[in-house]
Amino acid sequence: MIRALSYLCVFSIILAISLKFILVRQFQSDEFLIATSINLLNFPKEFQFIHILNFYMIPFSFFTNLFDNTQSILYFMRISFFGIFLLNIYLLSRFVKLSFLKNLILFIIVLTHYQLWRFGFEIRHETLIVLFIILTSLFIKKYLQTSERKHIFWVGAFLSLLSFTAYKGFIYSIAMGGTFFLIEMIRKNKKSIRPLTFFLASYIIVSLLQMFLFYYFGHLPTFLKIMNNYVNETDTSMLFSPIGIYLDIIKSSPITVLTFIIGVYFFIKKKEFYNFKGWAILNVINITILLHLNPAPFRYNIHTYLIVILIAVLALYDELPKVKKYLYIPLISIHLSLFLYFFISDYYMNYRNDHQLEYVKHAESLTTKDEPVFDLIGLIATRNQIHPHWWLYNAKMKNYYTGKLTYVADMIKQKWPPVIITNYRWP
Repeated sequence: MIRALSYLCVFSIILAISLKFILVRQFQSDEFLIATSINLLNFPKEFQFIHILNFYMIPFSFFTNLFDNTQSILYFMRISFFGIFLLNIYLLSRFVKLSFLKNLILFIIVLTHYQLWRFGFEIRHETLIVLFIILTSLFIKKYLQTSERKHIFWVGAFLSLLSFTAYKGFIYSIAMGGTFFLIEMIRKNKKSIRPLTFFLASYIIVSLLQMFLFYYFGHLPTFLKIMNNYVNETDTSMLFSPIGIYLDIIKSSPITVLTFIIGVYFFIKKKEFYNFKGWAILNVINITILLHLNPAPFRYNIHTYLIVILIAVLALYDELPKVKKYLYIPLISIHLSLFLYFFISDYYMNYRNDHQLEYVKHAESLTTKDEPVFDLIGLIATRNQIHPHWWLYNAKMKNYYTGKLTYVADMIKQKWPPVIITNYRWP
């Protein structure tokens, strides 16, 4: 109880310090898209032109329906995702059993990885993907240590939730679950069949429950249509390199990277591979491969990738050589100094959203709730969209050129929206 209250106090202090920064930092296009898509679930069916739909959006829509303006919805979503971000950091610190004070120090060290702050509190799928990756990892660790079936049930359940959080969440769940299957089959040979069928059963049950959630609220046809559109309308020929993600992690968290390398070295030297430590290392390899297979590994993928590395580092904690006590303060000081340096100097962290919120307020003041606003990304969460193809996404550009999707000019001619916003990012 005292430990829980202590963490609650720490969370409250962090929130109080960070609140202004969280609310004034510039919103990204994905944040507007997700916030608007969530609130569109509250609109009449004929105006629900939704392009992304995941299970978590349904409960969030009940809360966004309480607000009558976009700014309040955005603020609510940012604070909610920041809360999930802090929960993720807390759960990470629970991978290692330490005294309360040492666990608190570990929490602060994990929290002060700069790259986690770039995208961790933004309104993105990544924050929830990370939550289910961490929860899955925790229960895989418990199962591999105890072989209790109640843990394998939660492994399947959280992997199912991960699958329905985003399209790439499904790929992650296959990679994580497949690696778990492999290690368990090697560990127990034929004896692993029964617990693994229990794992599959929990995955299927939770997946069916999520499908029932879509059905119960009348969104199942929309969900299935979106899945079909994602396959048929999205051009996966975009080429980006994940090299920038690796370089950013090395620059901002060199001690973490070095610790991971040292941990892997001593783990291999020990030659005990089929355990949680081995699974965590394989998970880093899996996500690295998936980053290279991803046709568009945008920079926000750094959040998930760094979390997977941190899980592996914490899993390898027992393998690390003891650090001399006199090195604690210098190492922690270097880590915190890098955090402060990048936090202050990175231009990405210093853009404000004042002009964006002005666009939102003016658009809402110039239109009634029944009038549409056209802005290509969903800037205004409280207004109708003019056309089913209103979301202009670069991965769908070929379909606009070929006429498979409606031209922007034709959309405008059909509805003639009272307000058109052509730029969401810059003043």
